[in-house]
Amino acid sequence: MRRAIKILIASSMFYNLAAGLLGPLWAVYVESIGGGVLGASGAWAVYTFFIGVLMLLTGRLEDKLNRRVMFVFGRLLNFIGMTGYLFVTDIYQLLIVQGILGASLAIMNPSFTAIYQKSIDRGRESSEWAYWEGTINIVLAFAAMVGGFIVTTFGFRVMFMFMSASSFVALLVALLLEKKKIRDDILLIEGKKVKKVKRRLKTTA
Repeated sequence: MRRAIKILIASSMFYNLAAGLLGPLWAVYVESIGGGVLGASGAWAVYTFFIGVLMLLTGRLEDKLNRRVMFVFGRLLNFIGMTGYLFVTDIYQLLIVQGILGASLAIMNPSFTAIYQKSIDRGRESSEWAYWEGTINIVLAFAAMVGGFIVTTFGFRVMFMFMSASSFVALLVALLLEKKKIRDDILLIEGKKVKKVKRRLKTTA
């Protein structure tokens, strides 16, 4: 398994840990800020609408841009959105947070899929996609249990702190992708320099 895939899976695990903490408790949380059933469905609709519309735009854009940078930017936007839950006091503020999170996913998903697919070893397509799917579902199951425990014991605010911290770790892990790219570029440039020197030596010999 290539290093890029390991980084993507690790980053995705922390991202899904953050998202999975709130997932099963979504309706309970929205009701706690006075949203009710319509508020819960409306906020979720904003989230999915932003994902759908922006993904159509960012998907085409990312064909021309650096996918690794876009992925990191998406993780950064996700961290901002997750942290935003700490400041939500009503349904209108929640809609803004949901819009930010929807935009982050619209940026992250196309770049994630493209990088992952490109990094898979030939002949191991099924198993390496299975590693990602399997680990994420295990993380989501764990997050559902932990989220319920945290909210029951400490309340939503403490859980949002955990979500913010986990999404920040996901961002830090994602940065390793760009660090690796920069290192590879340096090695490539140095390799070209070595080749040029060798060619000069041959011409002068």
